[in-house]
Amino acid sequence: MEYAVAGFTSTWDTETSRPDLTSYLHPRPVRLRLRDGRALEGSIHVPEGQSAMGFLRLRRSFLNLTKVRWLGPGATDEELPHLGVRLARILWLVPLDPTMPLQSASRPPEAARDIELRIEGGLVLQVRIALANEQRMSDFFDARPGFIALRSVHIGSASDVVDRVVVNGDAIITIRELG
Repeated sequence: MEYAVAGFTSTWDTETSRPDLTSYLHPRPVRLRLRDGRALEGSIHVPEGQSAMGFLRLRRSFLNLTKVRWLGPGATDEELPHLGVRLARILWLVPLDPTMPLQSASRPPEAARDIELRIEGGLVLQVRIALANEQRMSDFFDARPGFIALRSVHIGSASDVVDRVVVNGDAIITIRELG
């Protein structure tokens, strides 16, 4: 049986006599780096068109992932069907699906500045951020609690560049303007 809830069409689960509200959620592959240095890949399940930042802001304490694989040294090929990760322990999230928006809307830049962010674990990120004229970098980050969307992020002194990433603002230790 089909019915509509909050604009979403869903079906009725006859086994449990409850609505199947997951039918409007779509799996989106992501890569996480945790604050303890470990990394993993899995899928989050989001409504069509939902941005990565918007989705994270709706979570209270945990991010649920499916089809999870740990990455890096010591990782096995074992796939975990489900894993909940405490949001506060996430350093960053990289959407691996290019169709998943990073954020819902962005303001046209008045000026762009090259910024260096030192984050937990000794990592240094270099990024170009659109700031209003006369806006202090610290005010920019203070106005964005939780996770912050960044583009074309250079990691460390290496040539590693991540096109789109959402960084946990609480993990940022220092902010410095370059040049």
